[in-house]
Amino acid sequence: MAAGGAGNRRCPSATNATWTCCRTRWPPQRHLGYAVQWFGLALTVLVVALVLEWRRRRAAR
Repeated sequence: MAAGGAGNRRCPSATNATWTCCRTRWPPQRHLGYAVQWFGLALTVLVVALVLEWRRRRAAR
């Protein structure tokens, strides 16, 4: 590879990265709201799957 090519470049931000943890503009209540929404969706899918399986087994008798 020729000198000065892309393989010889270094990214200073990659080696000297400073990470900030969870720095967002959203308040904590909004994060909690999304968590409740997704757990509610998962619970709904589980209940629907259980009801459908129960109906399928009941009809097979």
